[in-house]
Parts: sequence; structure tokens; C-alpha cells
Amino acid sequence: MAESLETLIFFRVLQGIVVGPLIPLTMIVAQICGPIQSLAARSSLSTCRSAPWWVVILALLVVGIGCLQVMLDRGKELDWFNSTEIVVLTVVSVVSLAVPLYSSTSAR
Repeated sequence: MAESLETLIFFRVLQGIVVGPLIPLTMIVAQICGPIQSLAARSSLSTCRSAPWWVVILALLVVGIGCLQVMLDRGKELDWFNSTEIVVLTVVSVVSLAVPLYSSTSAR
């Protein structure tokens, strides 16, 4: 909690200065890296994996990132790892994200 209104305003301005450039920066990185990743995904899709496998990998990514987000959002109010729900979300997230990671690192 801010001790005064001036402190609150100062840190909000500082937050804007630091975080403000992140969105344009990520757009630039996406424009640079997007075509490269697209080529890599197309070549990997056509040579190493079948289309159903890619659907499974995308589903696992969605589930993993979704569980991670819910875990991070609700962790504080559920007392983090003292809650069974947070532990289950963590395990599902780790497993769901480990499979695509293993698959991408072990691809031919």
C-alpha cells in the first residue's frame, strides 16, 4: 500500500514508463520472429509429425497455460500450495507444458 498519494502517483508513472514500451516491443519481435517460426512449424509439420499430433500438442498448450494462469490468479486467495486445487493445477500445468516441450526438443 502506498504511504501517500504522491507515492502512489510516482510509482504509477514509473510503471507506465517501464511497462509502456513492452507492447510495441513485443509486436516488433512478433513481426521479426513470426515468419521464422511459421517456416519452422510448416517444415516440422510436413516432415516429422502428422496433423492429429499437432492438434494434441496445441490442446496441451492451451490446457497448460490455462491451468498456469488460474493457479497464479487464485494462488494468493487459496494460500498457494496449502490448497489441493493449486497443487492439482500446478501438476496439470507442468505435465501439459512438459509434453510439447519434450516433443519440440526431440523432433527430428
